[in-house]
Amino acid sequence: MIRTLVSLNADLASSIALRYVCQFADKTSMDIKTIHVEEPESDGNPPGTGWVRRTWEKGLLGSAETEIAQLINAERTLYPSLCMPKLLVGDRDDEILRELHYETYDLFAEGLLYSFRGINFDAKIHSKLYRKMPCPVLLVKKMPCPVLLVKNLVSVDKIALLMDRSSRLNSLLFDVSKILGGTGIQMDLFEIRVEKSSIKTPGEKRGPTFSPGDDKNQGRIPSSVDKFRDAGLELAATGTISGDIEAISTSLEDYGMVVACLPRHGYRKSKMADILGRIPTAVLICWQ
Repeated sequence: MIRTLVSLNADLASSIALRYVCQFADKTSMDIKTIHVEEPESDGNPPGTGWVRRTWEKGLLGSAETEIAQLINAERTLYPSLCMPKLLVGDRDDEILRELHYETYDLFAEGLLYSFRGINFDAKIHSKLYRKMPCPVLLVKKMPCPVLLVKNLVSVDKIALLMDRSSRLNSLLFDVSKILGGTGIQMDLFEIRVEKSSIKTPGEKRGPTFSPGDDKNQGRIPSSVDKFRDAGLELAATGTISGDIEAISTSLEDYGMVVACLPRHGYRKSKMADILGRIPTAVLICWQ
C-alpha cells in the first residue's frame, strides 16, 4: 500500500493534482490522505491559546473548508474512500513537514500549473519543504519521500525514466520499484545528454537526436537495464536523447509521467531540473 499525502488548496492546480492521483491510484494499491494549510495574513498576529485561538483558526478555515470539500466530493467517484483533508492553520511548509515527519508516507503530491520556462518549478524544488523533506521513519534505507508534481491532467499510460551522468541509479530504482512496480504501465528508460543550443534560421525546427538502446554508444544504459530487470521491472524501450533543453523537454510531452533524480540540498543549477521544469506533464522527483 502506497501511503500518499496530497496537499490541497481551493484552486485549479489542486483540483488537477487530486484527479490525477485518484486516476493513478486505480492502477496501483494506494492510500490517499489530503491536507490543507491555511496561512494567516502576514500582518495578522494570531491570538494566544485555548478557546480564543480555536475560534480564530475556525474562522480562517471557514470558506476554504467548503471549497476543498467540493474538490473531495468531485473525486469520490474515482476513489470512494477519499476522506476530508486534515485542516491546519500556520506556515504551510512547517505544517506539512510536521505531518510528513510524524506519519509514514511513501509519496507527497501537489499541483503546479505548467509554465514554459519552469520558473514555478525551480522555486518549488528550492523551497524549505522540499529541501527538508523527511525520510519515512519505517524505512531501513533512509531516503526522503519522493514528490509528485502534477502540471496537467493527462492519462498515465506510459512513463519516461530519465538519467544523466549525475543520477544515482539506486535512488531511482528504489522509488520506481515501490511506487510504479506492478502497475503494468509502460516504462521507457532514457539517458539525457544536454547539448548547447545552436542558432536556428527563421522557421527552422530542430528536434532532439534519439539513439536506440542497442546502439553501441549507450553510456549507462546497458548496465542500468540489467539492474531494472534484476529488480523485476521490465522496460519497453531504452535509449539516449541528445539535444538542447527545449528540444529534450518537447520530446517527452507524450508521456503521462516523467521520473528523474534530483539533488535535494544546495542551489546549484541543474540541467535535469531545467528539463523537468519545462515538461508539461506530471513529474515524479526521486531525491538523491
